[in-house]
Amino acid sequence: MAVDIFKGDSMVPWKLFNKWPNCKSTLVSMFWSIIHIYRGENVCADKLANFGVASKTYTWWNNLPNFIFEDHVRDKLSLPNFRFSA
Repeated sequence: MAVDIFKGDSMVPWKLFNKWPNCKSTLVSMFWSIIHIYRGENVCADKLANFGVASKTYTWWNNLPNFIFEDHVRDKLSLPNFRFSA
């Protein structure tokens, strides 16, 4: 959905609608790209996104959060990640 929003193919969720123009004006001064990566390939981003959805407060870390430390090490060492479902 985020990729579609940035491409202009989807509407911004109403909770973010008022902040979207500020975001777009900030992005004009940056070189950036957005692509889709399946969550199984980016476990750290998936866990951080889930944290952001569940969190009701602004959070800033100066160091790697404990809940993604192990996944970050696995990624850094190019070790595989597997998702199993029943």
